[in-house]
Amino acid sequence: MLINNAAHWMRTPVTSSWTTALEDWDAIMEVNLKGLLMLSRSVIPHMRAQQAGNILNLSTYYVLPAHSRGTNPPDTDLYNASKWALNGFTDAWAKGLKKDNICVNGLCMGATDTAMLRGLFADGKLPPSLPVMTAQAIADFGIEIIENGRSGENVGAWAGEPLVLPSPGPDHERITGTIR
Repeated sequence: MLINNAAHWMRTPVTSSWTTALEDWDAIMEVNLKGLLMLSRSVIPHMRAQQAGNILNLSTYYVLPAHSRGTNPPDTDLYNASKWALNGFTDAWAKGLKKDNICVNGLCMGATDTAMLRGLFADGKLPPSLPVMTAQAIADFGIEIIENGRSGENVGAWAGEPLVLPSPGPDHERITGTIR
């Protein structure tokens, strides 16, 4: 089993200078995509040899239909692009590894009490009015996705809503995140 859970988030306004935009691109894509690619490509041969495995790519609810204000803010274009690219990895890997009995899914989570989220606030504390999920709840939900045996889906987890694994939808909706 591989859980890809690395992310680098930062504000990247579309009005940034070319130099800043390229530096921000490298910083975000190195962690959010290149690291995921390298680790996954090193693990997949071992899974294929065992004819079994699970890859769970932790993503963001930014790539799913909005359920709350603040989804996909305009000053996070590069972070958003990296997470949309993660959909492509999830989809292609699920299709390409199916014959090897390897399941690949995305868990697109909303606000979760993490150091990264706390770091967005000057005092390092989450506002009491901000609904968040716990890391344990997300871990338990990820295990449920894996144990279910599904593959090729981005499953949404929204703060303030119950974490319920939906029935699998039609293939054309599996990667778009319309399932909830």
